[in-house]
Amino acid sequence: MRQLLYDEISESDIKKIKRYLTKNAIASPLGDIFWINLPEELYDETQKSHKDCQPFYFAIEIGSKYLRIELLIRSRQRLHCQCIKYANKSQRDFIFDFADKLMERLKVRT
Repeated sequence: MRQLLYDEISESDIKKIKRYLTKNAIASPLGDIFWINLPEELYDETQKSHKDCQPFYFAIEIGSKYLRIELLIRSRQRLHCQCIKYANKSQRDFIFDFADKLMERLKVRT
């Protein structure tokens, strides 16, 4: 799995991240996993044409000392489809920008 990993995060910073994501992301039924919707303007041509698979999102997992951000763009409607794929450049830029702003906004030390 391609992913962005922040590790060795303090317990207090993990709590800040979890509180922020609880308020600003979609909690999944899988515990400490959150979903961030991808803006529609970043969908590629296949994703735009797959109306039944929308919306698309990327997942964030919070562990006891880490934050893992997947670079896989997923659908809540289907598990397997050609529109579910690794982020393209503009989608990756969005994900990395989201992660940078999250760390900066919450003053997380990494």
